[in-house]
Amino acid sequence: MASPLRRTDALSQLSDDYSYRVNLLLDEGREDLARELAEQYEREGLALLVTEGAR
Repeated sequence: MASPLRRTDALSQLSDDYSYRVNLLLDEGREDLARELAEQYEREGLALLVTEGAR
């Protein structure tokens, strides 16, 4: 099982990565792609929590 700190670090990195990419898309006026990426972030974050919790 992953330590809570390692899980927190992974989620923090995931959040940072997606926030950066979503902000770039919004700056380019691509709200449609930003929304899709935000939804992907939600799925990936949940998968990370489930996977890490199962270890």
